[in-house]
Amino acid sequence: MTEVLPIRHLVAALIVLFSAAGFASPISVGGFSFEAGEIAFADTASLVSGSGVRFTCTTGGTAASSYAEALSGSDTTQCVNVSGGGDGIVEVQFTDNLVQNGAGTDLVIFEVSGPQPPGTSDPAEHFEVSVFNGTAFSAFVGSDPVATGFGTPDTTLEIFAVQIDLSSFGIAPGALVDRVRLHLFNNGLGSKGGDIAAVGALNSVPEPSTATLLTLGLLGLAMRRRG
Repeated sequence: MTEVLPIRHLVAALIVLFSAAGFASPISVGGFSFEAGEIAFADTASLVSGSGVRFTCTTGGTAASSYAEALSGSDTTQCVNVSGGGDGIVEVQFTDNLVQNGAGTDLVIFEVSGPQPPGTSDPAEHFEVSVFNGTAFSAFVGSDPVATGFGTPDTTLEIFAVQIDLSSFGIAPGALVDRVRLHLFNNGLGSKGGDIAAVGALNSVPEPSTATLLTLGLLGLAMRRRG
């Protein structure tokens, strides 16, 4: 006969599944704690339009070979920026998770710049952000990165952050977002603009297909056959 496992076993199985998927390994970047771990960070990126946007800038690491490599994961040793009078739009996408509009900050965009006192806003690294609402991208909103006081492997650079509340982009409470766009340009303030190193979801939920696989796995563990 087939017997359903007790609820305590179901809970234990769920914990195992989520742990295996990386949901139970919180990490900290620039003073922000990401409870979903590495999976909370963007997975890929591509150039949408423009020119002069490069993915070879580094902060003490090895230059990336693509926009996707530069902006995937929590690694802040690689970045994208503009050269000379460059101006372009880079789209960043989450594929194994989604960003949910919850309470407070939902998304953090990490930028790297010369050291400044924590909490200092840096208009010289200004860039713009647009959010996809499931139908269209919002208008771009300008942002100045703020110093976190946390360093990078390059001792001349530190981590800055822009905190994004999806509500300010017209996203409904509880709604899910999988894409954002970054408008990078030479702002003429003595810097070539933002050096974007990572994009992470503070309010992260599994992408539906991932959640389905977890559920199926749980159901498989929940049933056992007795002779």
